[in-house]
Amino acid sequence: MFKSKIPCRISLRATNPRGHCVIKIDGKTKYVHRVEFENQVRKLQDTEVVHHLCRNKRCYEITHLEARFRDEHSKFHSTGEENFNHVLYEQDVRDIRSEYYLVGDISYSKMAEKYNVTKSCIMAILTGRSWSHV
Repeated sequence: MFKSKIPCRISLRATNPRGHCVIKIDGKTKYVHRVEFENQVRKLQDTEVVHHLCRNKRCYEITHLEARFRDEHSKFHSTGEENFNHVLYEQDVRDIRSEYYLVGDISYSKMAEKYNVTKSCIMAILTGRSWSHV
């Protein structure tokens, strides 16, 4: 787990749907933490992202940020219940799959409403794009 004596610098700017703070520069929406990294450290390649060591998506403290390649970056984020943003539990995922395949006539929308997630989340579970470890 990341520990630092330097506290997070929290941006008060608007966030995108995933919770990252954004800023408009020359008419383009950019991540605040990415802009800060490129201003303070170096220009990033198109295949790189900025990883928050502190796991705070609103943080732009340069000592809490590091460049990672996109494919490598996904390994840093936990899946399932180990992900601190999780809404569902493994049993919920099992129930979703059982209910869908046993009941059969329930829609993605009704299931999403029941489990307080999006329709695309239900689709990802049922197609194995997410929660594949369950």
